[in-house]
Order: sequence, then structure tokens, then C-alpha cells
Amino acid sequence: MAAELERELRPAVQHLRDFVAQGEGSASAAVMEHLTSYLRLLLRVNRRANLVGPLSPEEMAQTLICDSLQVLRVCPQPLSPVVDVGSGAGLPGIPIKILRPELEVHLVEPRAKRQAFLGLVLRQLALTGITRHALRIEDFEEEVGSATSLAMGCAVSKAFAPLERWLPLAARLVRPGGDVVALCSAAHWQALGASPLEVAPNLVLQGALAYTWPQSTARLALHFKRGPLPCS
Repeated sequence: MAAELERELRPAVQHLRDFVAQGEGSASAAVMEHLTSYLRLLLRVNRRANLVGPLSPEEMAQTLICDSLQVLRVCPQPLSPVVDVGSGAGLPGIPIKILRPELEVHLVEPRAKRQAFLGLVLRQLALTGITRHALRIEDFEEEVGSATSLAMGCAVSKAFAPLERWLPLAARLVRPGGDVVALCSAAHWQALGASPLEVAPNLVLQGALAYTWPQSTARLALHFKRGPLPCS
């Protein structure tokens, strides 16, 4: 069983290695060990607990892990701490932490099954400087608002909410000058037109990265900076 799993993982791990090398210039042994371990855990647990749906190892590598790492392509130096809202199985927060171990990362995920998986990942990978919050985002937002030491430097999310909801929420979580990154379909962004910036006027678009995965629609990674305007 273990040998079969490792055979399944090989093409996916090579895809991860190639993707990281394209962005970083090289994929260190430590980074690849952690990414491979994370993918292995995700594949194994998903087969019995259905964390992310019926995805193959290569689909997990591409549409989950590499997709998460697009955050660092569009925002190469995110401010710390980073909050991953609706983290689910740790996406995009854990891949970001693996590539940028110096960042403090907060994973906000209220669902017990996914919290159990996050705990397993942190123990197995021995990741430090990363905190799990078994809270709804409303409760985490209240916690951030009541403790200035928790004001986030960067807010990220992979699939938490539509942009028109995500952007104003993220703007409230980060301090002035902080980063907000959104991962979305290109069609969704185009359909919204200027309305996302109307609902979060204190966010200023810094950059957009267009990309696609095999058998998927065109996607965008969007990087915003929070300006000095107050949040609504």
C-alpha cells in the first residue's frame, strides 16, 4: 500500500519541484521534503475523510498546492503575520509557510474534521510559528479588533467567499499598508467589473497574475494594499 502510494506521488512531486524551481530558482531539499510530506498526508487522509474532494495526486499538486503558491508569485514579500481565512486543509497557508518559514501564519478554520487534519500536519511537519484558530471568521475578526498585537500584515484565502465579500473583510483584518491577496477565476473578476473596489475603497490593486491549470478555467491571483482610508 505504501509503495503504491509513493508511485502515485512521483509525478505530482515532480510537478511541485518544477513549479517551485520556476519561481524560486531552485527547490531546496527541505522545501521539497515538507511539500511532499504535506501532499502525502493530504492524499492519505482525503481518501478516508474527503477533505478536498476526489482529486488525483497531480490535481492536488496543481490546483491546491501550486495554486496556493501563486500568492507568493503575485505578492513575493507578504507582510507578517499572515492570516489564511477558511483554511480548510491548510490552503494556502501551509504551502506559504513551507516556502516562507520566517512568516508568522494564522489558520482560521472552524470545522472540526479539518482542524484535526491541520493539527496532524503541524505535528508531522514540525512546523513552528503557525497557529490554528478553531473559530468562525466573525469571532476571529472580533479577536483581531480587540487586540492590536494581532493586526494582520497579510490576509489570504483560496475559496472562502466571493470577492465582493472577501475584499472588505480582508481589508478589516490587515493593518494600514498591509497586503490582501485573492485567488479567483478570471471570469468572476471580469464579471464584477469595478464593484469589488467599490465595496473595499481602501484597497489599492498592486498586481494581477493570470494563469491556468490543465482542465481548468483561467484564474487570477490579485494583490492589493490597504491604504489609509478607514474600513467600513
